[in-house]
Amino acid sequence: MDGSTALSETSQASQADQDAFLAYARSVMTDERLEELAARHASAGSETKYLAPDRWLKEKWKLADLLKLVGTPPQRVLDLGTGAGHFPFVCRYLGHECEALDQPGIPLYDDLCELAGLDRVDHRIGPRQPLPAFERRFDLVTAFMVGFNTRPDGTLFDLEDWRFFLDDVRDRLLNPGGRLCLKMIKQVEREGPKYGDPELMALFESRGAHFIPKNRYAIFDPLR
Repeated sequence: MDGSTALSETSQASQADQDAFLAYARSVMTDERLEELAARHASAGSETKYLAPDRWLKEKWKLADLLKLVGTPPQRVLDLGTGAGHFPFVCRYLGHECEALDQPGIPLYDDLCELAGLDRVDHRIGPRQPLPAFERRFDLVTAFMVGFNTRPDGTLFDLEDWRFFLDDVRDRLLNPGGRLCLKMIKQVEREGPKYGDPELMALFESRGAHFIPKNRYAIFDPLR
């Protein structure tokens, strides 16, 4: 399935809905506050691109639409590797209860999450290590631009690492019938199973995934 086709065909939101959201976002992430953060994090390198949030908020709005979070009853969502926190910000605007998790140590992300009003859980995801416990389970777990599958030696998760991760999300985090959405990155320079490799795709498919190859999505609906 072509990724752009999937995004357009599943759309439940009008342009007016998105415009209203962006107007709200600009009232929270004001130019003045963003300029303050730009001055504070002038040496942050490529990460400063997130200080111009419109592009990223539009992208995350489309993802929320793809995942049927626009105009639907409230769901509980967990965003792994939340970065600047744009996806939880979108979800909360849409009426969902969304929690955010990421590894600590990137001050710009800390400040952007604070600006968005997010109380992020600090945690580094590792191979065959359980995710933190939460008081309540989730209907959807997301992870965009997945990089947590890099092991300490620089290689990628093997199939058993992935099985542990999928089991942990299903058994400890998701409600029955819950969904998982992964958006992978290329990682061509690293050794180990990558998106598109037959053995990894077969594992994902056996656990309920369908794919949008153009955008490297694996959407488990539900995660089995």
